[in-house]
Amino acid sequence: MVTVYLRPVANGTYQQCYGASPPNAHWYNVSDSTTGSYVQSSRSGGTTLYETYKFNFPPGVYSQIKLTLYAKDLYGTYGHYSNIGGYVYKSGVGGHAESLEALYDTKWTYYTYTYNQNPITDTAWGMLSGDAVEFGFKGWQCCNNESILVAEVYLQVTYTPLASAGAQIIGLPW
Repeated sequence: MVTVYLRPVANGTYQQCYGASPPNAHWYNVSDSTTGSYVQSSRSGGTTLYETYKFNFPPGVYSQIKLTLYAKDLYGTYGHYSNIGGYVYKSGVGGHAESLEALYDTKWTYYTYTYNQNPITDTAWGMLSGDAVEFGFKGWQCCNNESILVAEVYLQVTYTPLASAGAQIIGLPW
């Protein structure tokens, strides 16, 4: 078994944050470990939104996936706040959202969600490869003067790689 870190490689199905700084593709702004680039909800108050990203999963049998978001509330003023939670989505199957956590503060904070099985199907992860499942976040912006900022999204995945040896004809040595 091996554990590796994966970063987004493309936008997923949902891109509902209205802002990105700098104005790049959303996946690009959350694929590094700095706060110099981010996506921003910039929505009207009382709005639920989703952002998902594609990852290149090495071929293998997966046993655990940890999703980490680095986020904050832009202003955190007047006792108002926004909420964020992990989100997992598979096209044609549906999605699973974690319970939302309040972003009370304007400090950058890590939020981590551990999935020991596929939360959409409630079964073992099993084999994954390519961009089979999208990961991201569900957010709720409480009011017009607030905004969710997300600067980093990454996965820590534990899996057993598929054998990479060439084909073998039974009875012949390698």
